[in-house]
Amino acid sequence: MHDSVPARIGRRTALAGAVGASISTAITAPAAASGPTFAIAGAAVFDGRRSLGPGAVVVRGARILAVGPETSLSRGIDIVDGRGKTVLPGLIDAHVHAFGLDADPVRFGVTTELDMFTFLDRLGPYREQRESTAPTRYSDLWTAGTLLTVPGGHGTEYGPIPTVAPDAGRAEIARFVGARLAEGSDYIKVIKDDGTLFGGRTPTLSDRQVGYAIEAAHARGARCVVHVVQQRDALTALEAGADGLAHVPADPMPPEVVELARRSGAFVTATLSVFNALSCAGEADRVLRDPSLAPYLSQRQRDGLSARYRCKPGLFAAARDNVRALHAAGVPILAGTDVPNSGTARGVSVLSELGLLVDAGMSPLEALRSATGLPAQRFGLEGRGVLEPGARADLLLADGDPTSDINAIRDIAAIWRNGRRVDRAA
Repeated sequence: MHDSVPARIGRRTALAGAVGASISTAITAPAAASGPTFAIAGAAVFDGRRSLGPGAVVVRGARILAVGPETSLSRGIDIVDGRGKTVLPGLIDAHVHAFGLDADPVRFGVTTELDMFTFLDRLGPYREQRESTAPTRYSDLWTAGTLLTVPGGHGTEYGPIPTVAPDAGRAEIARFVGARLAEGSDYIKVIKDDGTLFGGRTPTLSDRQVGYAIEAAHARGARCVVHVVQQRDALTALEAGADGLAHVPADPMPPEVVELARRSGAFVTATLSVFNALSCAGEADRVLRDPSLAPYLSQRQRDGLSARYRCKPGLFAAARDNVRALHAAGVPILAGTDVPNSGTARGVSVLSELGLLVDAGMSPLEALRSATGLPAQRFGLEGRGVLEPGARADLLLADGDPTSDINAIRDIAAIWRNGRRVDRAA
């Protein structure tokens, strides 16, 4: 603890409700019942949208009290010395398959995950978990639950799931969508993939059925994300009004499809990590050898990163080139990993994904947005992925400056989850 570390916090960031009170009053007179209060001071601040420069983040209990660069901190508040470091929001993985709550993500600063298909009965109390402000080792989950596919289609290989008939019309698909939302899906995931990119052939929804699914989700106020891996299916999903694509296509995207993506306003979740693994392009090996990461990997993470596909050269290069083109056109790109596919692992693969996005032409700042403020905004995750008064105190403190060198995100000095410091060795 330090008596005083210079940091400035703007008055505009005072906690809502402290009308007329100064920041210094708000941060030096915490109510005992609200939990511990501390400040990360002297660090560079990335708030999930932009860099604020040197400043402080003040936390009370599980919430952020203030952020910014204007008032000095003193008078007994616990201080974490952030000099030479950068404080960021906890990261968001916008494409996982969770199959349960897990402590692995949080040890690598990933505090929120967007599940894109799982069996809801395996998730445990995920809704209660994400509403709670109690200390926890687990990431918070939002989920698509059961995806929408046809008998024998992609997704059915993982176990018995409800499907729609191959000739299902608008009414049947609307009933399916309604049933998924009623049982707990936070958004709808649709499959448009005939397997030919990987040398097989599987049944899939028709173009018209994809449109019916998106229409039904939107009619119920839900977002709809479409799994595609080829540009022709991306075209179908974008023309039908999808909110986002769950993968970037891994075959070359013509300029007209890139332009359609731009006009549509849809996002694209890159999942370069899984395409890198599919192509045996080496990112998983890099993680296993990284002295900043390897000591904190669980055996399950090591096993996932060590697992290998039969290599399919060329997929990763095409996917990376498509991310480059989409980003240059102004299409929002989200960071997602598609864990636990071979060559990936929950949590740590997000750090890989950020580096791969920078390699694909994004600036470090843009890549960080893709795993913080942008997915939070696109999925309506209030108080996640941002540093602002009232937001969850899910924080990552990195040595160095990942807004200028993305590799600094791998050198984690500390993590807080719901305002409590995480023991990374546990």
